[in-house]
Amino acid sequence: MRKASHGFADQAAMVLPVLGTVLLTILMASAVFAPVRFLPVIWITMVFFWRLYSPATMPYGWVFSIGLLHDALLGLPLGMHALALLIGALILERMARNIMRQTFRMVWMGLVFFVVCVFSMTGLLAIVMGTSINLKLFIVQALATMVFYPLVHALLSRCARLLPPSSLRG
Repeated sequence: MRKASHGFADQAAMVLPVLGTVLLTILMASAVFAPVRFLPVIWITMVFFWRLYSPATMPYGWVFSIGLLHDALLGLPLGMHALALLIGALILERMARNIMRQTFRMVWMGLVFFVVCVFSMTGLLAIVMGTSINLKLFIVQALATMVFYPLVHALLSRCARLLPPSSLRG
């Protein structure tokens, strides 16, 4: 009986990364944060962290869905962030093993590269889709996202301790 409850606890913990990222995506798109437009895009850093350290908890389908959710909540062309985020996650997968073996500073540089990829792809897709973007705000959000990563990393590292060890990339 004890083993079954442990299995359930492990399964429940496995949904926390996606659930937390979805909830934060909704919160960041809410009217509460609408006046503060220079906020970092924390949900992008969450996707980076979970895809890097525990890809089983952030499958590609959810990465795409989180991007779609963001687009839908902000009234943007559907697929713009979804595709950019998915491409960023695929690029990250190719770099993951090398990044993980490095110091935190190199992990942070990996995040910077990831953010540049995702934001650049989003900007390119916005142009292709005929959507205007505020370039100054776009750059400020990208920089804020990069700057806030150490805090996000520290918080998510604590959350990762709740996950079963088998779900973590070694």
